[in-house]
Amino acid sequence: MFEFEVGGGDKATYLKMAMRIEERYNTENLCTDGNKTYSYYKISKHHHVTKSETCLVESWNCRLRHYLARLHRKTLCYSKSIKALKTAILLLIYKEIAPAVSV
Repeated sequence: MFEFEVGGGDKATYLKMAMRIEERYNTENLCTDGNKTYSYYKISKHHHVTKSETCLVESWNCRLRHYLARLHRKTLCYSKSIKALKTAILLLIYKEIAPAVSV
């Protein structure tokens, strides 16, 4: 349901994410911004380059930066561990999604 990859906006990070999405989902449409990284490997039949269709992803990015201070900047206060960062992101997603899903 949710896929994310921790890393920079480089080709290696994108390829990790693209391979995982391609393996788990049948993707017909992909909407991305104009970053040239997404043109290295196609994971869908149709690739739309537009900012208007990426608003949901951008709203999640904004929410992550708002609630997780560790995403604001690197300081001595927060662990630099990738595992700790992924766990914090998953906990926030679970906190935000679980109340809406549970009955």
